Amino acid sequence: MNNFKPLSQPLLKIFSIAELHHAYWKEFCDACYAHFGFETNEIRTYEQKYETFCHCKCFVTEEDGYEEKLLAVAEEDLRQLKTLEAWFYSQNESIDIIPSLYIFIRKIWTLKVKVRNDRQLISYICPRCMNIDYFQYLLNENIRFTQKAINWQSIREVLENSTDYALLKEMMTEEEFNHYTEDFEHLEELEDGLSFKYNQADESISTIIDIILGNQIPDFNRELHELIAVLPKSNDCPNGSELKAFLFRLFMSYEESLPEIKLMLEEYPSPLNFVEMQKERNNLIQKFSETNLGKHWIQWMEYKDGIKHVAHYFMRHRNDFTEKEERDFFFTLDKIAIINDILMGECKKYWLEINYPDEWFTMETTDNIEVTSDNAVIPQNCTEAIVKVMEPTFTLTNKAVMNSRKQIVKAASVINLTANVQVAMLMAISIDVEAIRSGTKCIDFIRALIGIGVLKYSDDKAIENMSDGMNKKLRTWERNKEHVSSNLPDYLLWKNKKDKKIGEKIYKAMTTEEL
Repeated sequence: MNNFKPLSQPLLKIFSIAELHHAYWKEFCDACYAHFGFETNEIRTYEQKYETFCHCKCFVTEEDGYEEKLLAVAEEDLRQLKTLEAWFYSQNESIDIIPSLYIFIRKIWTLKVKVRNDRQLISYICPRCMNIDYFQYLLNENIRFTQKAINWQSIREVLENSTDYALLKEMMTEEEFNHYTEDFEHLEELEDGLSFKYNQADESISTIIDIILGNQIPDFNRELHELIAVLPKSNDCPNGSELKAFLFRLFMSYEESLPEIKLMLEEYPSPLNFVEMQKERNNLIQKFSETNLGKHWIQWMEYKDGIKHVAHYFMRHRNDFTEKEERDFFFTLDKIAIINDILMGECKKYWLEINYPDEWFTMETTDNIEVTSDNAVIPQNCTEAIVKVMEPTFTLTNKAVMNSRKQIVKAASVINLTANVQVAMLMAISIDVEAIRSGTKCIDFIRALIGIGVLKYSDDKAIENMSDGMNKKLRTWERNKEHVSSNLPDYLLWKNKKDKKIGEKIYKAMTTEEL
């Protein structure tokens, strides 16, 4: 059977979408998270919000393009509102006029929220020019029902209907409702000294209808005018907005390819599905590199801040490619990244339960290293420990992104793996550089090393014995650790000179691409 063949270090960096998510999630979250409509009342951290975002993207299928997913106003909605306006203004009877008004006002409320949502997002998203005349959807502010109402019911008569009463109360502020529905006769004095008895409840219901429309329609038109003011007049992206607009598309296209990948996993029996996925990943990279957008991505993403150059090119050349080419670019990029994550053992990241084939991770071929194991079978808990323990990548102080598994394999090659103390050193440095998760237990780290073929599995007792030896050494370091603030690697704070020398070798192997 073909074994897992990881991407080279340059390709891993090029297709490391997770690193971009980590770097730019906060900015995207601040601008867009509230517009997703996730139901949550508690205060949540950025990490929790990211998990919610990924989970919902994984389980909710949306067919709209990335630009439309948060833009709420559809032209059809506006057409329906204008049709509803014409229908409502055609009413000539007061019977059922309040339910009709409520239907009209509810539609205005709904669209007003959508218009405000889009106005806030347009500058962030920078969508293509839509060439829609939004002015035609402004509502008429000049029609008055009091001018045409003849023999309509009085306010008092309408309020006797409990449904009309409730609907009016919802459409008006409490102060307005109490004032205009007050059923009380009082004396009104005119400027010439004359006076007359007046009761508001005797007035035609058309009075209240005009008041409600006079409040709601100008407010809606103002919101629509403000949206029109920020709508793009061309496909050009404003200076300085290229990166955030590109990142919006990157986040919104995340996990779009997952249904296809799930189908591939189900379509082929194991281990053929993994072999086919590996072929698919390699074919996609080849095809991706042959497209104009993909070529620029591969060319620039090897470099620090390459994403900024890609974003500038993408947003400044949108007239050179179609919307389909845009979507294919992000979809392919997403598919390559997810397939590679799954092949590397990161299936739980996408809420997938996968039993990896035996020996899938027992041979790992990298640019210059081949790690082999003569294990006949690797226990399932050792395979699972890879995902539990290891981060996909870690970032050095110089911003270089390293493949955790590859670097751990390399670092393991410079130590005596039969010495519990040295394996403990490998674990300590792996935590320090964040190649493995903080709080990892020794026994899980050992199992992960077995899972990637660094250590040979004999039996569970041997794992427990090694774990006990490592724990003793780690506790010794913890007791003797000098509690000083330092940006230096932790191994430099070890007091034992021999330990420090071995630690230096491990750290060098862990943080350089070549030994």
